Amino acid sequence: MKRGLELLLGRYPAAEIEAATEFAPVPSPLRAGVPSSLLERRPDLLAAERQVLAAFRSHEAARLALLPSFNARR
Repeated sequence: MKRGLELLLGRYPAAEIEAATEFAPVPSPLRAGVPSSLLERRPDLLAAERQVLAAFRSHEAARLALLPSFNARR
């Protein structure tokens, strides 16, 4: 993963990127009855939602790539 970031940033093979040794703590589980507006703002739930959406879009793009293309070329 670190080399991939270096490639994207144009710094490979210099190994100039430093990675964090600790991550932010994960919020504790919520009790029942918490308003959904609070749940929508949790960073871990936002990340999970975006990950599911990205997987869906990737699957959908792969499915659509199998269909024939009808581009008019002259």
